[in-house]
Amino acid sequence: MSGQYSKDGEILKAAEDDMMAYCILVLLHRAGLSSTEITKLNPENSAAYDNSVYADIAGRENPCFIPEDVFVVLEKYMAERLDYPYFF
Repeated sequence: MSGQYSKDGEILKAAEDDMMAYCILVLLHRAGLSSTEITKLNPENSAAYDNSVYADIAGRENPCFIPEDVFVVLEKYMAERLDYPYFF
């Protein structure tokens, strides 16, 4: 399949230079969020409980677990993004 990425790792590697794209891909792949859910993420709807991070996503019955490695990527993105109400 020429011109297409065959592995998730290749897609992530291609996005490494764009922290926003990289963060979105990690949220899709590792946290299992949909693109719609990602657009609704904001700093106020995430919280740490018992050394874990959860996001309260509108439309979900329960808060969504954010794996530690995903939160590390999200923190890096948050440190360099402009201050807007939503992450993306």
